[in-house]
Amino acid sequence: MIGFLTELVELAKRDGAVFAAVVAGFVSIVLAILNPITNWLVSRAGSLREIRSRYRQQWIDQFREDASKLVGNIQAADGGHPPELGHSQINEVTARLILRLNPYQSSHNAFEQKIKSFVRQHPEDTREAQDKRYHEFLSEAQKILKPEWDKVKKGK
Repeated sequence: MIGFLTELVELAKRDGAVFAAVVAGFVSIVLAILNPITNWLVSRAGSLREIRSRYRQQWIDQFREDASKLVGNIQAADGGHPPELGHSQINEVTARLILRLNPYQSSHNAFEQKIKSFVRQHPEDTREAQDKRYHEFLSEAQKILKPEWDKVKKGK
């Protein structure tokens, strides 16, 4: 390797134009090799972002669906109507919502407590108290969904 570098230095001293052509050729070869590799890496990163964004969107859609099912069925039960889902299915929807939450985020922990409070029976509640519970539940759900939706919009 040292001999090769010594020859290059000698070539540069003797004929600068030939030396410049050798360096330009070397740079061209390196770029010809690196260009497809960098293009592949950039396109792969973009497709990974798209895949991650798609899964995040599915998470949001499923979260919304389960939250709306839960609210609808609790409202039906509170209103004296038979809920569309049975108790075991309400428990299943509740568990799916809780399992989607990140236990290391305080907002998710707060929502988990809100879910547990929400599904408990409150027969003594007035209609206004029931409506307040629904709105609090939905407000907490929106606090979970908003950052996730922002990530989807940014393509993260």
